[in-house]
Amino acid sequence: MSDSILSTQTDGVEWPDFVPEELRTEENKPLAKYKSEADVLKAYTSLERKLGAMISIPGENATQDDWQKYEKKIGVPETADGYEFTLPEGSNEDLVAKIRIAGKKHRVPASALRGVVEEVFSDLNNQSQEQVKAAEARAQEWSDLTAKTFGEEFDTMKGAIQRHLKSGLPGLDEKTVEILEQTGLAHNPAIVRAFYADAKVYGESAGKFPDGQGSGGLGNEASTLKKEIETLVKDPAYFDRWNPNHRQVVERHNTLAKRLSELG
Repeated sequence: MSDSILSTQTDGVEWPDFVPEELRTEENKPLAKYKSEADVLKAYTSLERKLGAMISIPGENATQDDWQKYEKKIGVPETADGYEFTLPEGSNEDLVAKIRIAGKKHRVPASALRGVVEEVFSDLNNQSQEQVKAAEARAQEWSDLTAKTFGEEFDTMKGAIQRHLKSGLPGLDEKTVEILEQTGLAHNPAIVRAFYADAKVYGESAGKFPDGQGSGGLGNEASTLKKEIETLVKDPAYFDRWNPNHRQVVERHNTLAKRLSELG
């Protein structure tokens, strides 16, 4: 085999002499860049290696075995449980399980799915922590405002509400109370006022005050309702529809007014 670099120019192309006349066509121009047959063989073997390393997606007539080989090459685990993630504590395990199943179904490589899932769950965890901090800050702000609003009466109100919640405040279950605590609404002045009024009204109609003082009856309930209604009307949020507590105060007022009407 010759390593000659002798060439002949045809139609403006410098053809090496080792390229036969019949191959000196427009579509074979790339051959002109090689200086010898050895260069062509080197290029061919390099191409063979590259083609061998390429991963082709199985076609329409592919068998299950073809797909299994393909999945193994690209890194798809044999089962959905083969996907492993490092996730923040408390992550939604049901959602993670569904993601694993979807990953296997759509033949997603383990490394690719791991990167996406871990990044997304990390972002969700950061958002959740920020929301918790915001809720805690809001709860503290409302708690301070509530204490300032009710002054010395605040401790009495808290005790009455807590005792009444434990005894089963109508319309409130443990889940609702938990949500109120988590969102900080349990410390909102309007909510505290409403709970305290409920505790007093319910306690009086049952024949006792929530704080254990005296006995009740419809007369006392009506009196309590009137006082609470007067307090609500004086609340700036009652008339200011842009106030974040406006809706709560108005709804509370309407509820008490309806109950007062029922008492005659």
